[in-house]
Amino acid sequence: SFGASASYSNTRHAYATRTRYDTATGAYTSMRDNIDGNWDVSASFNYSCMPDSANRLTFSTGTTLSYNRSVDYDMAYDDADFVKSRVGNANLSENMTASYTLGEFTVGAGAWVSWRVSNSDRANFSTINAVDFSYGLNATCKLPLGLKASTDIKMYSRRGYEWNGANTDYL
Repeated sequence: SFGASASYSNTRHAYATRTRYDTATGAYTSMRDNIDGNWDVSASFNYSCMPDSANRLTFSTGTTLSYNRSVDYDMAYDDADFVKSRVGNANLSENMTASYTLGEFTVGAGAWVSWRVSNSDRANFSTINAVDFSYGLNATCKLPLGLKASTDIKMYSRRGYEWNGANTDYL
């Protein structure tokens, strides 16, 4: 089987908060306002098949590409004008699985990877170029009385984050 989809959305008049900080008094003042410019677009493609004649092997893959733009207001100091903050997030992800069934027993493997790039023209913004990924194995066995036993093991990993504490591996 094969599938494809695409979507686009545009949010008009989203709520935003304008916050001003007075450096002389230490006081914050905030007001709600509407802001335009928030939108997102995505496309995904999926494919699955049973390539062996006995239909014991199953393979599937799915790819998603998305981009969203988020707009808000930066904090203003003293009498400075409010400035719009625009952040763009691009994401490309892939999810692959394979399984093999023999009688009442199924064993499978899977991997997922997501690459994200976030950027902005703000002076104080650190671009994010990070990859999150996971991979693992699973097994299922049918038991008597309609019961089923299953187990899995999976590694979750993250790389490319500015703070090293976020670059992790969790089994």
